[in-house]
Amino acid sequence: MRLLLFEMKKMTRTRLLFFLAAGTLLLIGAIFIRNVLQQDMVTAEKVESFSNHLQDVSSQNRTDLMMMEDEPSDELELRLNKGLDLQDKLNELIDSISKGLREDELQGEIEVSRSAIAYKDARGRYTMSHADLEDTIRLNEQLLALGLPKEDPDRSNQPPLFMKQMMVLVLNPVGYTVLFLLLGISITREFEDRNMRMVYAFPVPRWRVVLVKFTSLLLVAMAWLVYFLLLSYLLPTLVMETREQIFDYPLLLTSGELMRVGSYINEAVLYSAGTLFFAAAMVTLIGFGFRQTIVSSVIITALFTGGWMLARNGMDVFLNPFTYVSGNQVILSQPAFYPGGILVLLIVSIVLLFAAMWSNQRRGVAK
Repeated sequence: MRLLLFEMKKMTRTRLLFFLAAGTLLLIGAIFIRNVLQQDMVTAEKVESFSNHLQDVSSQNRTDLMMMEDEPSDELELRLNKGLDLQDKLNELIDSISKGLREDELQGEIEVSRSAIAYKDARGRYTMSHADLEDTIRLNEQLLALGLPKEDPDRSNQPPLFMKQMMVLVLNPVGYTVLFLLLGISITREFEDRNMRMVYAFPVPRWRVVLVKFTSLLLVAMAWLVYFLLLSYLLPTLVMETREQIFDYPLLLTSGELMRVGSYINEAVLYSAGTLFFAAAMVTLIGFGFRQTIVSSVIITALFTGGWMLARNGMDVFLNPFTYVSGNQVILSQPAFYPGGILVLLIVSIVLLFAAMWSNQRRGVAK
């Protein structure tokens, strides 16, 4: 216990933790301010998007009308009727968005999507696919049932959606690599500065030294995760008016099913904690194995990058621990992996930790 307190004291006295905390605060604050400033832009982009759809449909309707005058047909008449109906609904939807009528906007988007499906079935051109239109209908119907307006998931200031945005932005292979490159220095510096000789002089087994180092890394990483999550939640909560039932806001999975954002956050937090456990064990093994900052940093970066690339290219299998480093991806595309994936992370972490303790038991301080 004294050795662990000694390690924690050394880590808390470094400027690293201060810069990590300050950098996290600045990042979250900057993204929040950016979201606040871009709310009007969200509305403008919606109007522009549906105006482009309206322009395409109107152009096709004019063409179909001229073709009907020259050579009428039942197929052409059907498409023209569906196109004119879609044109009217798009005009109504754009008007609702411009006036800020959130409920009318949701209902109007449902009607536009249904009309667009009928228009596409009549061989009309509409840039959204059937699947996307059906997803829009399903999502908007759920929002109407909950009494919630539609949010831009990448620019929302509602606490759970802002938390999700920050977790996607930070809790990914790049974020974990940066975090553990910074924390891993505490191991390699001990060898490079010869301080490990003093540590090994303590009357404790060498495997315990490894375990203490791992525990200190994990505690600091977990403390940072709690700090990161609290900031992501409290900042929009204290500044913005929070809507009721916002934690029930539906998210679309890759399969087309809906998931509560509250459930998403719960899974993402558990995957993140498991990934920190796995990363701390891996960094401990690498740090004690190579004992040089530059070499260890290159290997850590290569492992996270390579593991992420494998997971992105078909190796996102259940037993691959790097599958869970991209928490957002596994939650949205592999919902069946939860909660077993967390157990995979813990088992692999324990194996890596035992490997680090066993290898250090057989080695001295000098290379």
